[in-house]
Amino acid sequence: MKKVFALLCLCCLFCLAEEPLKVLMIGNSFSVSVYKNLKDLAFAQKSPLILIDATIGGCSMEKHVQMWKKSQEDPEYRPYGTHAQNLPGKPKASLQELLAYEKYDIVTIQQASHESWIPESFSWAKELIEIVRNAQPKAEIVIQQTWSYRSDSPRFQKWNIDQDEMYKRLTENYTNLAKEYNFRIIPMGLAVQLYRKYAPGKYVPMSKAQLAKLKEPEVPPTQEFDAAGNTYWGVNKKDETKTRKLISDYIHLNPRGQLLQAYVWYSFLFKKPADQLSWISEPLKTTLKPEELALIKKCATEAIQTFPQVAK
Repeated sequence: MKKVFALLCLCCLFCLAEEPLKVLMIGNSFSVSVYKNLKDLAFAQKSPLILIDATIGGCSMEKHVQMWKKSQEDPEYRPYGTHAQNLPGKPKASLQELLAYEKYDIVTIQQASHESWIPESFSWAKELIEIVRNAQPKAEIVIQQTWSYRSDSPRFQKWNIDQDEMYKRLTENYTNLAKEYNFRIIPMGLAVQLYRKYAPGKYVPMSKAQLAKLKEPEVPPTQEFDAAGNTYWGVNKKDETKTRKLISDYIHLNPRGQLLQAYVWYSFLFKKPADQLSWISEPLKTTLKPEELALIKKCATEAIQTFPQVAK
């Protein structure tokens, strides 16, 4: 009788066990940073999550489609590095293999950041969406809204736009795509804009002369006022003596921005407000001040609550 009771209890536990949320990200470096923190955050919150990545740095919607076509012709063509297990070519995989890997609840898409502000680049979304729908007809397709670059990005001069104009245009493009297909949007771009708005100061770029005076580990003091962009010390690959120099990344999220992204994604996926979270990513555990964590929570919460979703 005791054995029967124990078996019944065990069966009940299995019945009550929460099914993991299964998510595939089809993206680029702007979703690679999701993988870094979201899995650890979900684990800390006891929220079961299977997160699979189909990402290549700088990969546009057009390139995803073209690589899918190439893999159709040649199944040995596996362009994606992935964390998915038990695949023939691991750690390499094709989009076909990754789409067949799980029965996903959500598949996310996004445009390459350097094309996100260009309306014509989104014409490739139709083919990419068809690929996903054919392979995963029951999955919800969701858009990650990417963000505008740090204000001193050299690309702004080349494109003849500024940070605010880039944000305005990319938001319009993502919103139009969402309206056409009735998609929801993960408002990461808005969260970055809010961080810039509420930060206790404004990011001010340093001149070349000012940067030249910095000594390791000194970095520009105002870069903490933006969630995107990071100037850091690294090896000068052009120097055979392996000297170290300041390296500027104008486009990717810095550690604070990556934590913000994890909060935004978690809140969106699991419907739990960011201000109820307290997890901190490893690089920030010893340096992030309480008021800085409060700022990140505020921006994530407001972005989720105020972004004008079009999906019904």
